[in-house]
Amino acid sequence: MTKFPVLTASGAVLLGLVSATTALAQTPSTPAPGARAACVGGDFAGIWQRGDGSTVTYTQTGRKVLATTSNNQSAELIVTGASAQGTYTLSSGTKGKFSHTISPDLLRLETEVIQPDGTKSPSTWTFKSCDPQTVSNPVGANLRLVIPAPQMAQAGPTSAVAPGIISIGSLATSRCVLVKVSATEPSRVLATIFSGKRSKRLFGQKLVVFTSPGSRRTCIPVPKNAKTINLRTSLGFALGYSKGARPNPKAKPNPPAVKQIKLVP
Repeated sequence: MTKFPVLTASGAVLLGLVSATTALAQTPSTPAPGARAACVGGDFAGIWQRGDGSTVTYTQTGRKVLATTSNNQSAELIVTGASAQGTYTLSSGTKGKFSHTISPDLLRLETEVIQPDGTKSPSTWTFKSCDPQTVSNPVGANLRLVIPAPQMAQAGPTSAVAPGIISIGSLATSRCVLVKVSATEPSRVLATIFSGKRSKRLFGQKLVVFTSPGSRRTCIPVPKNAKTINLRTSLGFALGYSKGARPNPKAKPNPPAVKQIKLVP
């Protein structure tokens, strides 16, 4: 068990007990004959266009998929083979369920959305491109613009996509580290990068306030002493949250989700 700061509703940092887990880089599956190459993360990863012209960006880590959209919606799915099922949250807070079946060539998602009143709406989504902000090779990456080897952290009604692997060379030249944060209800979300195993040192931190459900990109500042970090440094990402957009000093702190970040030259 590792001690690490937890975000309270007032925005203060307290100590809580959480379990640290190891980040694993995801490897795209081998495409079937005639199929497009899968994006970093898996077959469902990438930018998809819906029938109304709006786009959905899927970030996949293993069987989990996190969505950010061009109209401020959020969604989470679980992949089973060529199918995926999940829940969506509109910016109004309305929630619903939906499912996908991906075509053998990985270019279409046969989609069924279940409206809040139970009505089913079928549609077809088409693949546009891989997400330029998601890359597999961390070496030389501008961490302000891309997320190398993405991994997902989930805590309560919030989730985040953060780097699973970071190049020390990129860390020394980047001004901040890009992450994607989502919330399914009004929340205060604290995205933190820290170093150390027993003695935790704050590396960088960014507070994101959601007044309504949605997804947002934010960049955690890189300190000036980042050049002193070496391969023996233990680096991690923590996702803390409190419910509600306004600070509440009396709220009980929630334990954060913690992911380890692997360092390479």
